[in-house]
Amino acid sequence: MVSGYFFFNNSVIAENPLKDEEITKIAPKENSIDKILLIKNNFEKNKKYTDIENEKTFKDILIGSWFLSPAGGIEFKNDGRFEAKRLDDQDIKKFSGFWEFSDSTLRLSFDKIIWEKYRVKDYKLWFEDYHLRKYWRGSKEVYSFSISFDKIICDMSSFLQISFSIK
Repeated sequence: MVSGYFFFNNSVIAENPLKDEEITKIAPKENSIDKILLIKNNFEKNKKYTDIENEKTFKDILIGSWFLSPAGGIEFKNDGRFEAKRLDDQDIKKFSGFWEFSDSTLRLSFDKIIWEKYRVKDYKLWFEDYHLRKYWRGSKEVYSFSISFDKIICDMSSFLQISFSIK
């Protein structure tokens, strides 16, 4: 997760507009508070999911920035485009193209002709205990949401991850 910070500027201090709880940090920071609340309110802590019940909600969750640990990150844009960055020996390699999601499968293309398919294996809202709290100072609870795929995405990782904390 550490190398992802080179790409997505660490985290942001943000306040939950509902005031029920304060979202103190989000990493990568480009993600919205609404997205974080959607994740937190729709999935049980530490439960592994293998089936996607609502494809539209899952697609909405995909929109935004993700770590592709440990090598970089990817951003899925609302307009069907994506951008990925990978750190190789201090050089940044960039990828861009198009994305779609349906039937529990992420599809990526650089040219809209050839599409690479990545099937969702499982996903989970992790509740992290003390070992990560030292990186998220002042947080009462630290979470990570990860999605595991059947293949490596953009030669970086087979899972996507977002982390956030609440006070």
